[in-house]
Amino acid sequence: MLRLALLLWLTLTSLGLAQTTEISEPGGGFAFTIPQGWQTREFPGLKYKVAYGTPVKGFAPNIVVVDEQFAGSIGEYTALNLKNIAQVFVDFRNLGQTPFLTQSGLQGIRLVTQAQQQKSLLRQVFYFLPGKGDKKYVLTFSALLEEGDKYDSAVDAAIKTFVLR
Repeated sequence: MLRLALLLWLTLTSLGLAQTTEISEPGGGFAFTIPQGWQTREFPGLKYKVAYGTPVKGFAPNIVVVDEQFAGSIGEYTALNLKNIAQVFVDFRNLGQTPFLTQSGLQGIRLVTQAQQQKSLLRQVFYFLPGKGDKKYVLTFSALLEEGDKYDSAVDAAIKTFVLR
């Protein structure tokens, strides 16, 4: 049985199907698995690594994580962020928000938007998740508007793996 499991693992690994990449940030108190085929890297000015996919028309779809302290509920935190985002971005549109549940049981909110940023019209999905104590996380997925929804299932699946450490 062990030999069969080892053979299966070697086969999947050689096909690239068993490879997963996790962003694990012990200092940030979280980890999650990024979409298959994506990579991670440090980015100047950001506290945590960025996950990114293959660029399309000069823009790489990406997931950025930020955290901050906020004493209110995740609903209040989302509402305040939505108000701020709407004021900052040009041609901002709220495309809807829904509850979001991770595999570890974290209850958050998924907010879909579009806006002009620099010279690109982007579709962004903000995942607002609670942390320990008053810590709140925002995982933001960004892609060109015309490409954005094709990543939804892979990005949702990745964010569902988000766990507190």
